[in-house]
Amino acid sequence: MNTIYSHHHNLPFEILLILNKNCTLYLHVIHLLDRKHTSMYTVQQELNYENISLIIHLSINIVDVNDHILQLENKHYHFIVQENILPGTFIGRVQVYNAQVFFDGYIFYILYGNDLIQLDNQIVFRIDQNTGDIFLFDYELDYEIKREYKIMVEAKGYYEDIATGMRTYVSSFADIMITVEDVNDEKPQIIFIMPDENKNENNAKTMSISDPQLNEEQNRFINLFRSSINLIENDAEMICLTKEESLPANTLLALLHLYDNDQISNGSLSLNLQTYVQCSREEIFLNNIPFCHLSNFFHLTIFRANVYGLFNSRILDREEHENYIIHLVANDNDNQSIEMNTASSSFQSELFIYLILLDINDNVPIFDRTYFYIKIDENLPRKTIITHLNAYDNDKGRNGTVHYELMVKKQQFFSIDNYSGVLRTKRKLDREQCQWYRIGIRAYDLGYPIRRYSSIVIVDVEINNINDHVPYFTQDIYYFNIEENTSIGKIVGRLTIEDKDEQESIEQMIDLSTIDDRDIATFNSNISNKISR
Repeated sequence: MNTIYSHHHNLPFEILLILNKNCTLYLHVIHLLDRKHTSMYTVQQELNYENISLIIHLSINIVDVNDHILQLENKHYHFIVQENILPGTFIGRVQVYNAQVFFDGYIFYILYGNDLIQLDNQIVFRIDQNTGDIFLFDYELDYEIKREYKIMVEAKGYYEDIATGMRTYVSSFADIMITVEDVNDEKPQIIFIMPDENKNENNAKTMSISDPQLNEEQNRFINLFRSSINLIENDAEMICLTKEESLPANTLLALLHLYDNDQISNGSLSLNLQTYVQCSREEIFLNNIPFCHLSNFFHLTIFRANVYGLFNSRILDREEHENYIIHLVANDNDNQSIEMNTASSSFQSELFIYLILLDINDNVPIFDRTYFYIKIDENLPRKTIITHLNAYDNDKGRNGTVHYELMVKKQQFFSIDNYSGVLRTKRKLDREQCQWYRIGIRAYDLGYPIRRYSSIVIVDVEINNINDHVPYFTQDIYYFNIEENTSIGKIVGRLTIEDKDEQESIEQMIDLSTIDDRDIATFNSNISNKISR
């Protein structure tokens, strides 16, 4: 393969003819071509090789290219703005180099990108077509919703070609990143989580102000609390948590996660608690407040950043307090001096935990007296009420419902009402048959198993004597033998009188006047002794 070179000193290029199978012709530019200097070249060149001679005719037209370069100052722009700025706020500026030199100021700017328009066709940013100034348009920037916006700007200009008089447009593009900077404008959130070992969907629930699953007393308790305590927000969430008494101390009741959509606040969140119970009647009367503040019943333990455990600090017994309201306040400013329910520059949120202690059968019925002594008259009618026994049980429901029974099931003389504790006679009682009765009475609750918890009291019943018997002689006829000339005053015999009624130092009188005998006057009847049973 042979190559023929042909070069002309006045030309900015050289011609190459390669003698191969196809005889390829190349035009090789060796100097800068400027259309403004020469727009066309016409070349006639003779090429000789051995005995071969070629004449080549070439017309070379120099095509115009855009040497009026339009270029933005940066390929990438990054602007940082705070959230919640007002519409119309200046964001930043984009500009091109030497616009006045090449384009006589005919430059305008256009924005592109999906982030320019958000939901509901709201336009986020606009640009001044003449200056390149970018502004927030009809939109509110929220760091918690969107943190970055990516758009593109086009700088577009034109110039007129001197040779042709035609207008030529040129453009330059750049990326724009607008970063939204977080400010503290969100309330912290308290997320309630049941511990893994106690997870039970029935154990905790979110409550409305009046929850139909609570009884009337509990609903009244909640409504009274909401009307009495100055809440930060009226719609504060309330969780109803149920636990069985007697809850051991340091039981993990709940996990509490704190979260704030404001990134700048997540490292400085704090959580505090207060505990309330319904005051006693005496406290309400004295202080005119329905709720009392408790200390040292519950505490918080930090497991890790923004994760707390809620524990009870002592054994919780329903008989002491049945309901607790735990008031939790999260603060996104770690300033422990900020009092709860006071205004501050930080944001706060609340969570209320309504803890209900469920009753278990852990109390024994207790009689209001440890011993009963009762004295009744004999011969009272059957079903006469002797006394009313009362035992109380601090448990609730069936666990606190008390029934009564006699220790001797087949009692012939007494009966007791299982529900009321009223003790009655079953028959007339005769002191002359029995003076004392000792009765054992059991009080038991209806918790499971029945009679697991019971107590016993002793009732001693003394039968009081009444005069219901006629005195009588021990013999129908008395025979006495006396000697004649017996001196006056000598005892000739003894008459014995008995009375089944008990008498205390009562003399038994014998009246002989009822005997119609004229000889009776010769005898006197004297009491020989005092009869007592």
